Amino acid sequence: MNFSAYRAIYQRFGIWPMFHDMAISAIEKIVRFRLMFIYLHSKVKDLEETMPPGLDIHEMTPEELGQYVDTPGLELPRSHVDQALANNDKCIGAFMNGELCSYAWYAENPSTSSNRLTTYFDKDYAYAYKNLTIPKYRGQHIQRWVKNHALTLYQKQGKKGVLVAIDSNNFSSRRTTASVGADVIGYFAYFLGRKRYVGFNLKGCRKVGYRLEKAKGLWP
Repeated sequence: MNFSAYRAIYQRFGIWPMFHDMAISAIEKIVRFRLMFIYLHSKVKDLEETMPPGLDIHEMTPEELGQYVDTPGLELPRSHVDQALANNDKCIGAFMNGELCSYAWYAENPSTSSNRLTTYFDKDYAYAYKNLTIPKYRGQHIQRWVKNHALTLYQKQGKKGVLVAIDSNNFSSRRTTASVGADVIGYFAYFLGRKRYVGFNLKGCRKVGYRLEKAKGLWP
């Protein structure tokens, strides 16, 4: 049992998140299990703070992404970037004085992840599925600006908002997502094995078309 990790959760988020993480970890020792909170970001929130000086946020071109493919620490392997661009996904990048410091990926079409599951959702929404801020820029709330930028972009395209599914025990991402005004609108759980997958819409997912299914051609 990782007592130091649980202590860190308790110090940052409180006692109930700590117990929640312990319960999820206990289940994970038996079978791979995820409980997802489904958030909808539909209103651009005034962050009541000034954008950090030198910060520029924009949709990255394939040429820009090519400069960072396979760069250590950025989690942008060639396989992922090629697959995402083939799916017409967008990468919103944040640059501090010209240096890539944070990014987030967004899909408008069903998106297949490395765990062999495909995420489906209504065409009225975009779907956020991967983000990262490099360590030296963490704590500056850059992802909040990225999320607002992405929502503004998609609303101009006629989307109702941006969906994001977050592991129930990823308390940091949940806090950041809630801080921009996103609301929990559903819950989804699944069990995943090497040859088996079982998913459950616990509440609220049908109204936005959110579901996870086995990716075609990736299962035995």
